[in-house]
Parts: sequence; C-alpha cells; structure tokens
Amino acid sequence: MVSGHVREIKGQYHIVLSYTDGNGKRKSPSFSTNLPVKGNKKRAEKLLQLLQENFVIPKDDEELKRYKKFIKHQLKFGFEDAIISRNEPIQSVEEKFPIPARKKVKTRNSKADMLFGDYMSYWLESHKHNVSLSPYASYESQISTRIKPYFNEQHIRLGELTSENIQEFYNRCMDGTLGHDIEIISSNTVIHYHANIRLALEYARKKRWVSVNEADLVTRPKKKQYIGSFYNEDELEKMFEIFKGTKLEFAVMMAAYYGLRRSEIVGLQWKNIDFERKVITIAHTVIEFTLKGKRVESANDKTKSKKSYRSLPLIPKMEELLIKMQNEQNRNRKLCRSSYISKYKAYIYVNEIGERIRPNYITTNFQSKLVKNGMRKIRFHDLRHPYVKHTTKIFSLRLMDFQAQAYPDARRKTRGACQLHRGGQSQSPVRPLCNRKRFS
Repeated sequence: MVSGHVREIKGQYHIVLSYTDGNGKRKSPSFSTNLPVKGNKKRAEKLLQLLQENFVIPKDDEELKRYKKFIKHQLKFGFEDAIISRNEPIQSVEEKFPIPARKKVKTRNSKADMLFGDYMSYWLESHKHNVSLSPYASYESQISTRIKPYFNEQHIRLGELTSENIQEFYNRCMDGTLGHDIEIISSNTVIHYHANIRLALEYARKKRWVSVNEADLVTRPKKKQYIGSFYNEDELEKMFEIFKGTKLEFAVMMAAYYGLRRSEIVGLQWKNIDFERKVITIAHTVIEFTLKGKRVESANDKTKSKKSYRSLPLIPKMEELLIKMQNEQNRNRKLCRSSYISKYKAYIYVNEIGERIRPNYITTNFQSKLVKNGMRKIRFHDLRHPYVKHTTKIFSLRLMDFQAQAYPDARRKTRGACQLHRGGQSQSPVRPLCNRKRFS
C-alpha cells in the first residue's frame, strides 16, 4: 500500500510517498509539483491522490530513478492527462510512458496566438489604472525596450511560451548578449522583469488563454545587495564648502542633515515649514520619470510610504538658509514681475525665475560637481546614510529634553546616533528606543 502527504519546500508543494519495496525496505520518494504554495493546496492534494492511485512500486533504485524522472515530467505537463498502468511493470520511460504533449487552450477570442511581446503591452495597458503613473512608466520602459523586442524577434506566441524561453531571456540579459550592443543587465533588474512577466502570465492563466503559468517554473535570479559608499565627517565638511552658495546647497544639506530623498526635497513647500514651532513636515513629493520618450514630473500630496510622512526639528542652520531663500524669492519676484513663474510659488526649491528645480538635476549635477572638485564619487542618496547625518544627531542630542520628546519621529531618526556621538551608551531619555543591534 502506498501512503503519502503534501509538504511545503521553498515556497512550492512537494508530494512525498511512502511504501515498502520488494526487499522490505521503506522508501519515501519526493516529487515536486512545481505549484506555488499560495492558492494551490487543493490542486496539490488532487495530484497526491492521483499519484497514489496510479503509482507502480519499482523493483529497485534504478527503476525508481527512471520512474521519478517520468513522474516529474507528468507533473510538469499535466499529470491529470497522463495514462498510467498500475499493473504492468515499468520497462522504458520513453516507450511505456510517453510524455504527453502540452495541453493547447482552445478558447474563443483567445489571446494565445498573440506574440508574447505584444501580449505584454496589452496586459500593461489593461492594468494601467491599477498602478500609479511612475511605476507604470517604469513597467512600460521595461517592456518596450527589453521584453517586447526580444520575444517578438523570436516569434514566440503566448500559447507557445515555455519556461525555457523565459529562462534563456534572463540568462541573456545577465550575460550581456540580449541585443546587438553588449550590455550586462543586473540580476536586480531581471527580478523586476520576472515580476511583470509572472503577473502577465497569471492574468492569462485566469482568463484560460494558457493552461499553466510558465514563469512559476523558472528559477528567479538572486537579488544582490547594494553596498553604498559614504563620506566621513571630514569629507562632509569639505563637501558642504564645495556646494555652499550654489543651487545644490539646499538639496545637499537637506539630504545630509535630515536624510530626505530628492523627491521630498523638491516637494517641500513653504506651508510645510513652521518657523514658530521649529518643525519641518514631509508630506509632499515631486517625482520625475520618462513615459514613452517624454519627460514627466508628477507632484503628489503623499510620500513613498506611510512611514515617510514625518515631522523633523528645524535646526538653526537650516532655518537660516530657508529665511535666506525666502527673501531671495521675494526679491526675484519683484525684479521679474510678470516674467516670474508663479505656478510654483508654493514651493521652496525654485530658481531665479520661479521654475521648480527638477529631481534629475540634483542627481546629475551632484556627482559631476564632486568629480570636478576631486572628491570621491558617491550617489546623492548615499547622503541619507544614518552615520552621515552627524549634525542633526548632535543637535538632537542637545535638544532631546524638549524637541525630540515633542516629535517622536525626530527621536526615532536620531536614536543610536546619540550613542555614536558620545562614544558609548546613551544616558539620554531616548535610550530605551536605541537600536542596539545596529548601533552597538
């Protein structure tokens, strides 16, 4: 008698059978169903039942090895359609148990005959209202520049797509052999491709245009963790001197002192600054992206996440700079008169004629300015590293009795840094909130 059960291994269901062979030895072979755990429990249990009913106990280990190979193919291509004899011995996997052809989907108005690249564009357009504009632009760029050209050039249709086709696409991306120009695409980018391809195929499976989601059978590349490069205190002081009096001074100081993203810096408005209570509120963002070849800026009264909505203490140095910028804007408005662009008058970070500073302007000119002045090249967002924001940490240390107590987020942002500044364990009221693992 053959018993068995279903278990989860690395996010997929596996079938484990248990029986006694002809030599009296207990065997427990395991078979992968290639089914993701989420939403496939009943199907996995059905496969277990079918496998138990049709399983032929092999005579030896060699026969078991051939049989496991056959079952693996059966599970991959549709075990429900397999014809297995439970009475006759297994002599040849290829002859006695031919692998069934893939089940073709015959549905009216099916999209299975579409080229897979065209289907990806169709899927994205049908789901464009479910995502915000910036992610949609990113998905559109991925599909139009990489996925669609490759699969359409191969003339692969949706109904004919296999996991091997997808795996080859990933391999060629990371090998730099995808197009005519040698360009190695990082595994992290390929993971984004995989996410979209999988979602698109899952939609096709639910619509019964395909019988199986081939992306579930593909090994996803491993994500590589980015290791940033950060400035020490001396380098920071030198950097502040380089950008002093330039257009980028405000962005550099806000990133280094408060850890703000470029979208949050550009999105700062005068209403977000409370000079009386000495508070800066991060509640508005401006993002920049390219959509179908055109540059687009999108302003939103929301942050990247709920945790990104926060209040921070207004330190004297930043207050002085903000007052200076406010006076300059008032002076420029009077000088330019009707030529002054009043569309962005609510924003802090504008140029001499009132145009809002672009997010891409910050990152592009930041690195070029560093290289020009002989400094080590880092990313703009590397200024957000917690060890770098030393000035805010020192300030919060001095004011934590009332400033950090009033604004929990400021206290959260600066905890642990107090320990670093004092060279040991903090004796301040924020000590219970210190992240000892990170700032040990």
